[in-house]
Amino acid sequence: MKWQAVFSILLLAIAILLVLLFIEIRQKVPIVQTLNRTIFSDDEKALVTYVNKRWGENEYNSSEIIVNVALYNYGYEEAKNVVMTCGIYDADSEGNYKSDIPITKITSNLGNVASTSYKDTQLYITNDKLIDDYSLSSCFIASCENCEILDNRLT
Repeated sequence: MKWQAVFSILLLAIAILLVLLFIEIRQKVPIVQTLNRTIFSDDEKALVTYVNKRWGENEYNSSEIIVNVALYNYGYEEAKNVVMTCGIYDADSEGNYKSDIPITKITSNLGNVASTSYKDTQLYITNDKLIDDYSLSSCFIASCENCEILDNRLT
């Protein structure tokens, strides 16, 4: 019985090699290149996400709110023209959002993020009188070139 299974696997391997050889002859493409095209995607993209680290009033300019954000690129390609939107939202003392509409927000092009790296950055938002100790900040990656946004994949 065992020799029949081994023989079947050997025949299957020979059949696959013959098919690949036929493809190489027909397309004049090396077998290795054909295998790479099958196994590895030609459209490799950056895989980006972020962490909204902290936010607060600028000590030196009370008319500004500073939002610290870390961008992470887990892909093997550079993420280009990463655009992020951050907003400050009204919340109650228990941390529940009072409204889906931000008190104030900013959209900013943060530039590029190299492959398998992170970029620590700050966004400056105009301070508003409605912002208090209970307000919450929320950010998201609006767009980027040559990348996939990890949060979009998870939702």
